[in-house]
Amino acid sequence: AVIAAAIALTVSKGFSGTVHSFFGIATIVLGVLQVASSWVRGKHGGKYYYTAKPRKPETWWGDHYNMTPRRKRFEAYHKTGGYAAAFCAVGAVASGLMQYSMPWLGVVVMALIAVIFAAVVVLEYKGYRYDGYRAAFGFDPEHPYNKARKEL
Repeated sequence: AVIAAAIALTVSKGFSGTVHSFFGIATIVLGVLQVASSWVRGKHGGKYYYTAKPRKPETWWGDHYNMTPRRKRFEAYHKTGGYAAAFCAVGAVASGLMQYSMPWLGVVVMALIAVIFAAVVVLEYKGYRYDGYRAAFGFDPEHPYNKARKEL
């Protein structure tokens, strides 16, 4: 994506100032920030982490396993930043399609986005949300963050 942005800036001889370019630059910046944020996410931890000994819970510590404030800050930014990047990407695609006389392609892209949105709403309603902690460690109440959220 960064290389594509560099090519676009080269071909257009700089920043064009269009809505499409603003959405595109915002998407690239948010994407780079997603990668950069991974440097501060902390240690994974858990019973099967490579430094842990499965029979010694004191070796299971990790920012993700214990859901430290550092990990909570990372997840709050990472998820929100990802949604913002996706929004900007849709804006870049939509505004890019407006530059060409291919209205059918815009209809296809918008229909695809609507189908994905509807599927996410239905799956969320049915309780199939993605919980990163439980996907990594399971539902066992022995895990610290599951104990803290026993009502879920």
